[in-house]
Amino acid sequence: MKRIKLFEDFLNEAKYIKLNSVGSVIDNSGNVYPQLKNGKPDLDNGVEFSEVSDEWIEGLSSADRKLVSKFESFTSGVNEAGVPKMYVKYMSVIKKVRELEDKQKELAEPFFKAKKEGDKEAMNAQMELMKKNQKTLDGYRKNLASIESKYIDNMDTYSE
Repeated sequence: MKRIKLFEDFLNEAKYIKLNSVGSVIDNSGNVYPQLKNGKPDLDNGVEFSEVSDEWIEGLSSADRKLVSKFESFTSGVNEAGVPKMYVKYMSVIKKVRELEDKQKELAEPFFKAKKEGDKEAMNAQMELMKKNQKTLDGYRKNLASIESKYIDNMDTYSE
């Protein structure tokens, strides 16, 4: 049984690359997750590499930057095709915000059903899920605002 557990741990380690300089983990598909205290990824709060903030990229150590270079080369390749990297990032963050907003609406339905039925325990449980989703949504909205601000500040660059 212990060998099976060790093998499972080995397989999980192979899927993820730890980026200690930014407290994150990236998987082979280019999804970035916050790193939990135990070193494992927080799979509930992942984003695609194209969605990470510039501050996150700047925070990478040189060793970690080498580890994520294959994902950076993909996003810079988009620029070579004539589409600004910032636009690609903007569109992916917009998509994620819409997904999280839809999820928030879905999470609200059971809350209001429980409220109508007077089930306070179910209401509280659903409220916790809604708060967690809202926290994630707020983070994406903040990132979106930052991207929009940088895009407008650099519009002259894109108009040439």
